[in-house]
Amino acid sequence: MWKGPFVDAFLLKLKNKGAPLNNRKIWSRRSVILAEFLNSTVRIYNGNSFVRCKITEAKVGHKFGEFALTRRRKFRGSDGKGGKTKTLKKGASKWEERGDMGVRLEYCKRRSVDEFLQQFKRCMIL
Repeated sequence: MWKGPFVDAFLLKLKNKGAPLNNRKIWSRRSVILAEFLNSTVRIYNGNSFVRCKITEAKVGHKFGEFALTRRRKFRGSDGKGGKTKTLKKGASKWEERGDMGVRLEYCKRRSVDEFLQQFKRCMIL
């Protein structure tokens, strides 16, 4: 036997009344988004705060919790470690080293290409 979509009783009451869901707070992340909730804006609880979400046709059939992430995104630096990115000293060109941290990989590649082009131009002049 096939089970129907789960919708919290609170949301079913709103659906049966025909009341709009505009700017309504929702704690039930497990409830399925129904077609009756189209073109409304809800605030979904992610465990810390409420995340605003506009319900469109593409979201019908999914659960509310899919659109309110519970974990923070971790931004990593270009070197793959932590969230810090290396910056250059004041007045330093983008290819110079920054103390003991070394040179960023992108700058190393650019520097070698620039050096190659300069040598190539010198050869063409001679």
